Amino acid sequence: MIEWKEEGFLPVAKAEKAGDYVCPICHKILHLEEGQTIPRCCGKVMEPME
Repeated sequence: MIEWKEEGFLPVAKAEKAGDYVCPICHKILHLEEGQTIPRCCGKVMEPME
């Protein structure tokens, strides 16, 4: 488990519900389950698909 403060990472959001998340820049799609950390892609946080 990564300790955010020790590694210097900025905290990111947790997925509020299961679903597909898309990168706003390269449009890569990733399926996340509820409670998983939403990753960054191309320097931006991935966004939930409508």
